[in-house]
Amino acid sequence: MKLSYLYLFIAILFTWIDPDVAPAATPVDKKFKVKKSNHTVSVGETKIKYRLYLPDLTEGTGKGIVFFSHGNKSTNKAHSIQALTLAKHGFISIALRLPNEHQWLTNGKRIAFVTTKLKNRYAKNTKTKVIFVGHSFGGTAVSFAEGRKPQVDGLILLDPALFHKRVLSELSKIKKPVYLLGADRRRFLAKGRKYFRRVLGTNLREVSVIGSTHNDAQYPSLDQLRKGRGQRNTKRQHQNSFLDLIVAAVKDIVEPQKGFWEAEVERKITSEKLFLHQNKPYVKSRGYALEQPAALEKLLLELH
Repeated sequence: MKLSYLYLFIAILFTWIDPDVAPAATPVDKKFKVKKSNHTVSVGETKIKYRLYLPDLTEGTGKGIVFFSHGNKSTNKAHSIQALTLAKHGFISIALRLPNEHQWLTNGKRIAFVTTKLKNRYAKNTKTKVIFVGHSFGGTAVSFAEGRKPQVDGLILLDPALFHKRVLSELSKIKKPVYLLGADRRRFLAKGRKYFRRVLGTNLREVSVIGSTHNDAQYPSLDQLRKGRGQRNTKRQHQNSFLDLIVAAVKDIVEPQKGFWEAEVERKITSEKLFLHQNKPYVKSRGYALEQPAALEKLLLELH
């Protein structure tokens, strides 16, 4: 009996230590085993490392391909559980490791280039949906990438922060669905988050996880990676809520007719875990049309 308890303790310990072990919060399709591997792709003189989470699928193409962009002073390890969970659902996941300070507009250009290159490598079926997920300034980077070169079917922004005013003009060009999963604004208000709502208007589906902070949108968070078990600034229950919403949003982008997003949001609101933001058309809330150049100029002035 004592030996059994020892084995159980060891199993729990390894589950805690390994950042790539998916939690039980989001049920997954058990038939999809995942192969993890590290790779490098060249973008000019810059080498971009990435971690590939490849589901073992008989179809060989996956339900979709998801690119993760981490935030400022962060790493792709901070989204390993999210990427692994999506892979277990049958989605090819690629967690990019980008230069993590000051270069977020350039990172947007790099993401656009890498996406074109890697989606052709791993998703040979041209009908495979492509999705961006970006946290904090990584949300700025993927938005900038899509505005400059539209090539994805949807974006998921994890408590995005606005790095530079130039992003606004590119943000206004995005025509695909955008899901903004934010922290509780009473606890943490990301820089420039309001501009995503203003510019995207009705194209944005926005929620806030009650009680969460900025790094709860990572899994594992930087605190957990650095301290092993430290959770002073993040809570596992909030991380699981973000994880559930990411899975629902990805599924909703791939199969919009099935209502995955609406069902998950309703569950979270019922359990009092979520704020739902009803986004009104920008023209009604501010009194002028976004398409007019003066509208963007006025927004840019607000950033100074």
